[in-house]
Amino acid sequence: MSRANPITEFETAIENFSECIRALDDGLFLAPLNNWSPRGVLAHLIGWNEYHIKGTDQILKGEEPFCESEHDENYCKVNADHSRRISSTDREELLEQLADSAKNLAEHTAAVPIEDYDRDFGSRYKDGEEGEEVLTVAGVFRETIEDINHHRVQIEDWAKAQRA
Repeated sequence: MSRANPITEFETAIENFSECIRALDDGLFLAPLNNWSPRGVLAHLIGWNEYHIKGTDQILKGEEPFCESEHDENYCKVNADHSRRISSTDREELLEQLADSAKNLAEHTAAVPIEDYDRDFGSRYKDGEEGEEVLTVAGVFRETIEDINHHRVQIEDWAKAQRA
């Protein structure tokens, strides 16, 4: 797989998510949305961008990324940590942090040698129900893009319903 397209997709997903957040009025930005506010989702994405840099390095060493142990718990502790650690309610400050974390992740991913992007280094996620899943840099990066887009659509649909 070529890295150029996923990195472009990632950058587009970040831009679209940021536009979605900027379009919210202040009340909606901090209002609860399925136990999180859009502010909380923003902190979640910043934190995951940071975590995926460390996780990429672990995959390249054949290790399971440190946060995968929480997969079955829907990453509740990891996400709670992001919300505590990234505690600002200033939208522009958080959007700057998102842009910085995204730039760092894109650069880190682009620095992975092309032959290693889809390579199986032996890193596995062990799912009790489905067995083992091979973790690759490409796969984790693709999941990151999907998560960003999922949350953008979720917030857009929620905001539309709130405005109706």
